[in-house]
Amino acid sequence: MCPKVLTFLLVASIQIYTETYGDDFTVMSTLKDGWDNTPSTWVGADPCGGNWEGISCDNSRVISMTLAGVGLRGQLSGDIPSLSELEVLDLSYNTGLEGSLPPSIVNLKKLKQLKLVGCGFTGPIPESIGSLELLESLELGSNRFTGPIPQSIGKPF
Repeated sequence: MCPKVLTFLLVASIQIYTETYGDDFTVMSTLKDGWDNTPSTWVGADPCGGNWEGISCDNSRVISMTLAGVGLRGQLSGDIPSLSELEVLDLSYNTGLEGSLPPSIVNLKKLKQLKLVGCGFTGPIPESIGSLELLESLELGSNRFTGPIPQSIGKPF
């Protein structure tokens, strides 16, 4: 059988046996593989069915990622918007999280809390971050962001 077909069948079979929605499964697997020092409970391939520390799900969708101060190291993936039901993203006090804040983070339309205090993020804060209409809490202090604070923050819609 063709290697591409075998790869497809392997991925499809893994996703059939997980409780986590396909796109969420893919993003969480990417984060797990891309970050160092993930929680010891992040075993297996299924964040919703495997009781991963800091991950909350509803109807097989990741709705909350609360991993403040657990020592994560790496970068925030530009694929994060694929977690389309995400309401809470709290990665505060993980000084080993570095790199820029992906501009695509503004596509998390259901996000209510974005807490990235005390990390090592650099570069500009995405200008359109104020377009997150449901955002109630935005905490970005104690990073190494550069440039002005986006004017879109705090403007009514």
